[in-house]
Amino acid sequence: HSSPEAMVRQQTLLMLLGTPTVALMMASCDHDDLCLKGVQLGIALLEGGNREVQEAIHSALTNPAMEERMRAYDGGHETFVTQMRRRLRTATREISERKTFLDVQDEMRSVFADVYVGVSPATLVALEREIEKDFPQHSHVIEVLELLRLTCEGHFNKMQDFLHQQTSTLSNVDLVSEVYDFLARLEPELDHTNIAQMQQCVDTLVEFVQGNASQTV
Repeated sequence: HSSPEAMVRQQTLLMLLGTPTVALMMASCDHDDLCLKGVQLGIALLEGGNREVQEAIHSALTNPAMEERMRAYDGGHETFVTQMRRRLRTATREISERKTFLDVQDEMRSVFADVYVGVSPATLVALEREIEKDFPQHSHVIEVLELLRLTCEGHFNKMQDFLHQQTSTLSNVDLVSEVYDFLARLEPELDHTNIAQMQQCVDTLVEFVQGNASQTV
């Protein structure tokens, strides 16, 4: 693991090479894997609350001169903020889908030994591997929430305000409200399978509002 000083130097070098813009363009993609990789890249650049990277991301998202360059790599029509809204709303739909998936998975485990009597060992291994697959999520909500949190970490008022209201665009996307709405939908369904999502929601919302001097959030 790099020291904090080495990490900041690496982040700053990547920032000077234009990597924050790359991360935003990837995170704007409809393609799940591209979006996730962009979100993860953004997290790596912002880890520790790097203010220079935060400023670079804010500039890329608000500078009209950057608008043409800030298109999703996969040719999709979403912007960064609309893609983040899409992922959060997908996460809301996945609350019940995850529970159904896990219930079926538990049922399959309980009858596995009885149902597949006489099956070859190789087939049993393949079937067990299929049963134990993770829930096929598309929201990547924990990573999305962490990226949004890091863009505001350290009371970075400009990003706090931007995620609440984009004054330079005709249509506004209030990501603060979107995260709160997800939390409100998640709370009644809280159990051991989604407690990490709940904690990440709370952490992100705290960073959205903490130390906001403009009082717009």
